[in-house]
Amino acid sequence: MNIFNTKKSKEEWQRKIEESYQRGRNDAEDEFLSKKSKIEIDEKDLKKMTEKELLVEIIKSLNIQNKRTDNLNSKISFVMDYKMIFKEMNKITNEIYDKEKILCENILESQAQISEFKCDVANIKTHVQEINGLLSIINSAKSELSNISLEIENIVPKLKKGCNSLENIAENMNDTILKYKDSPVELINRIDKKIGIEDKDIEFKSIISSLEDIENKICDIETKLNSESDDSMSSKISDMEYKVNTALDQYGFGSLYSKINELDMKLDSIESKINNNDLY
Repeated sequence: MNIFNTKKSKEEWQRKIEESYQRGRNDAEDEFLSKKSKIEIDEKDLKKMTEKELLVEIIKSLNIQNKRTDNLNSKISFVMDYKMIFKEMNKITNEIYDKEKILCENILESQAQISEFKCDVANIKTHVQEINGLLSIINSAKSELSNISLEIENIVPKLKKGCNSLENIAENMNDTILKYKDSPVELINRIDKKIGIEDKDIEFKSIISSLEDIENKICDIETKLNSESDDSMSSKISDMEYKVNTALDQYGFGSLYSKINELDMKLDSIESKINNNDLY
């Protein structure tokens, strides 16, 4: 890991190291030369010194060497401290690099999360718009249902009145037929033979024989109207409309009333013939 910020700072550091090395080398050479010359000068008097004087000179020389050794130790300690500092700086630099790497990874992850969050926000906005559209449709449907409910409430009295009319017609027809001893089918067969009803009047027979079915359907409608008061209005009206429409589709609204009128006229004729004993 490079601890220098610029190339210039690195060159400056190298220059100082080189100068320090050169100074140390020059100092060592000077010291060596000075010691050598002193030894040569003192060498003549060395033999003249007593043991005590020689010992004193040795001690002086050792003290000088100790001082130089102390200086050297301090320099070595400084260099060792510098190496330790350099190593610690490298360690700190590596830690900073690792933290920067982790920070970059966290930034990339945060950017991905932000992008995902933006997508979620866009989806939520879309869902909100869809929900608003559905609410608008629901409100419109509620308004239409309210209008339909009002229309149904207005139709109910008319349907009840129509059912009562159909029921009265069926009861009158049934009472008229029950005046005779024979069943409606036997009576119709005799009418065919006696007064000659043609094949085209088969529908007339079907209407007479189906009066009980009409009456039952009308009774079912009335029963449901009376007994199912707890049901929803729309359900009752729908069921009633279905049964009424089924009856009208089966027999035809105009055809039903025209055949009933025909039946009244023919029954009057039959009653007249019976009274005159012309039927048997």
